[in-house]
Amino acid sequence: MAGRAEALGGDNQVAFGAAAAIAVKPMVITIGCLAAFHLDAGTAGQPPLTCSLANISIRDNTFLNLTLPIDAVAEVATVRLQDNDAKGCIGGFWFELTDSIAPQGQATAAQFIAVFKAIATFREVLFIQALAASYPLPTSPTPIAASSSALPTTTANFFITNNQIDALPAAGQSSMALMLLANRTVNTQVDTSVSMIISSNRFANQSQATLVPTVLLVVADAERCALTGNLIFNQSMTPGTVASRGGSLIIIPNSIENDVQLLAVSGNALLGWSDLSLLNRTGGSPPDTWVPYNATT
Repeated sequence: MAGRAEALGGDNQVAFGAAAAIAVKPMVITIGCLAAFHLDAGTAGQPPLTCSLANISIRDNTFLNLTLPIDAVAEVATVRLQDNDAKGCIGGFWFELTDSIAPQGQATAAQFIAVFKAIATFREVLFIQALAASYPLPTSPTPIAASSSALPTTTANFFITNNQIDALPAAGQSSMALMLLANRTVNTQVDTSVSMIISSNRFANQSQATLVPTVLLVVADAERCALTGNLIFNQSMTPGTVASRGGSLIIIPNSIENDVQLLAVSGNALLGWSDLSLLNRTGGSPPDTWVPYNATT
């Protein structure tokens, strides 16, 4: 779905007088693929329609000069993102599971709030969400039957390989090249884990002012996540100066009190700081992290 929204920009001019006139500077937002819940379920008082992508494969695409190539808030089974190019975009591939929650650990909750405040400075996000929630539905939409459980009931899997996501717009400032919000509440009855394999990608952005990372992963405890062989660069807007303080790779588990489990991060090149030094590997004595297994600057 391609979307366009117009809203008041920061350079609007308002004239006061007998015949007041408002000069509106439009905000143009372009989306390659937009998937989200919808507020109008067709019947008054009904809950929002949930978006279900089930098994989805997005491959061999080129996204040029968009606000976001992909923005999805949805239920998924398996997501495959392979051999895509995004160039000149403000952001990259953003996915949020419908049932993802904020981290619950004391340290990770504070870290998540700080990062999310930085994300919120990308004001286009608010208009993207409003567009998705109010986009005209088909005449007779058929809602998916709601689950009787508030907990997830199936696994979710992400395979992200061989993509080049350059969130490097001509104007300079950009947001995240990859965002996955996938911290689910544990269901003790069935396996509802989220798995991620992220390999052989190039992710780049430049966030000197907004202080957002290049890649943001928010995951559950027992992370089931492997990242290997990626280039993750938060580039300076001025060649020769220091990289953005927004960071390159930020992984925020639900908590870190019991160290991280089933997380492997190796063979990546990181331009910009990373929080890998905060994620102690289970069983290490003294505590060990994944920092030595990656190239960082």
